[in-house]
Amino acid sequence: MDDEKDRRGEENADDIIETGGEPTDSGATENIHSNHRNRMRSAAVLDPELNGFRDVELLELFASFFVPQRDTNPTAHALIDEFGSVVDVLRAPAEKLINVKGVPKSMARTLPALVATISQRIGAPVMISDHFAAADYFGSEYLSGDNDGTFVVCLDGGGRVLGLERCTGKDEVFSFRAVFGAVGRYNAKKALLVRREKGFFPDLYSLNMPLKKLAFLLSEVGVRLIDFLLFTDSGYYTLGQVPTAKSGWSPQFTFVPTKQFASSPELLEKFAESMQSAEAAATDDLPN
Repeated sequence: MDDEKDRRGEENADDIIETGGEPTDSGATENIHSNHRNRMRSAAVLDPELNGFRDVELLELFASFFVPQRDTNPTAHALIDEFGSVVDVLRAPAEKLINVKGVPKSMARTLPALVATISQRIGAPVMISDHFAAADYFGSEYLSGDNDGTFVVCLDGGGRVLGLERCTGKDEVFSFRAVFGAVGRYNAKKALLVRREKGFFPDLYSLNMPLKKLAFLLSEVGVRLIDFLLFTDSGYYTLGQVPTAKSGWSPQFTFVPTKQFASSPELLEKFAESMQSAEAAATDDLPN
């Protein structure tokens, strides 16, 4: 009897992608998709580690929980075509997922947050003691690649990472609402912002007032902003040590170059030119 159940489970797993043609009757379409979902989920129960699932099958299974009463096979293939593998899909930010045909907003927003939270909580606790430790841990993700937005890292009082959530604003570098929502959900005592910027020299001056305001408002609810790491092509910018928020504190960034950048006179010269241009632009904006 058990052998018969196992045999049926194997047949179900083999049939996951075999959806057949598209019937013209809407009721029949809904029924065949419903049966297909049931077969996928039954196969997943029999294979809890999902070792028998191909990447496209895994994505079809995941999408089925976000897309009701619709064939998710085209969505799964569209994700593979766009990102290449299930791992790359799970690493993709919501802003990119939402542009893939068939991916609903709920799926685009939930997958990155879920993956980030799980990655922080599985295995040994991640401890962040200073900006060097933060840069070492997050640098591998942010020192290369595209600008994927701003994240808030939530920590307990001892510096243990509790979770990570995207906090990019609609028109701002970060959203106050998103930051406060994240620290509240994790009951965080400390917060760290990380962001990837293209080029050599980001617009640091525009961040002064928002960061000053954020540090003060966080301190009002018992949360300390410990840093804002801005990763670029040449290295990263850090606030170093953010003091207890006071009315007179102003953010001051320090640049920490990568080894490759620091050993290249040409890149250092280009960086110096960019800095002079940015300082000149900031001076021009000051009132006479």
